[in-house]
Amino acid sequence: MAHSSVELPEDQAARLQHLATFRATTAEALLAEVARSLVADADALESWLGEGEAQAVAGRTVPFEQVMADLDDIIARARTA
Repeated sequence: MAHSSVELPEDQAARLQHLATFRATTAEALLAEVARSLVADADALESWLGEGEAQAVAGRTVPFEQVMADLDDIIARARTA
């Protein structure tokens, strides 16, 4: 397992320690959780963008004008609801 270190301003380090204590864990465990979440989110976004690119390359797109018209309809219905 790789080890990393971060430098934080004192107030942020204190807040992180407070959160860790509140959650009955360590600051290091919280940082590891955030790092895993960030990587997972980045992977999901990359996958989603790849799927969208594949759809566009295959010609499965919606013209901009149609998207805008659909959004205008949604907004108009929301205003009358």
